[in-house]
Amino acid sequence: MNMHKKNLIIIVLLIATVIYYIPIIKSPLAPFDEAVILVGADRIVKGQVPYKDFLTIYGPAQIYTLATLFKLFGVSVTVERIYDIIIKSFLSIIIFLIIRRLASNKTAIIGWVMSLIWIEYTYFYVYPVYPAALFIFISIYFLLFHMEQEKTSYVVFSRSEERRVGKECRSRWSPYH
Repeated sequence: MNMHKKNLIIIVLLIATVIYYIPIIKSPLAPFDEAVILVGADRIVKGQVPYKDFLTIYGPAQIYTLATLFKLFGVSVTVERIYDIIIKSFLSIIIFLIIRRLASNKTAIIGWVMSLIWIEYTYFYVYPVYPAALFIFISIYFLLFHMEQEKTSYVVFSRSEERRVGKECRSRWSPYH
C-alpha cells in the first residue's frame, strides 16, 4: 500500500472518530471526576496552586493542561470537552496504527472500532487515564519502530514518554502526591 493511501485512511478514520465523539460536547456535566478537574483548572487560571491552595485527587498534568487551554480559549466546559475529544480521537488512531503495524488494515479497523466503543462506554470526560494511555500507546508505537528498524532514537523517545507520563499522570492512589 502506498504512503498516500495509508495517510488517507488515517485522515478518514480521524474524521470519523471526531464525528463519533462529537455528542460528548452536549453530555451532562459529571459532578465528580470531571467537575473536580474543571474546578482545579479554573483555580489554576485564577492563580492558585494545586496541593498548596487546594487539594485534588489527581496528578497535576491534566489540571495544568486544561488550565492552559482555559487561558488560551476561555474557561468553558466546551473547551474541556473538545480537548477530551481530541485526546480520545488520537488514542483511537494510535491504537489503529499499532494494530496495523502488527496485522492487516482490516484487523486494525476492527481494533479501531472496538477502541471507539470501549472509550465511549466509560462515560468519563477529561479523565486523566486517557492522556496517560495515549502516551503509553505512543511509546508502544515507537518501540515497534525500534524493533523493526533498530534505531536507538525510537527507544529514547519511547522511554522518555514513559517516564514523563509516569511522573505527571500519577494515579490518584499514589502516596507521592
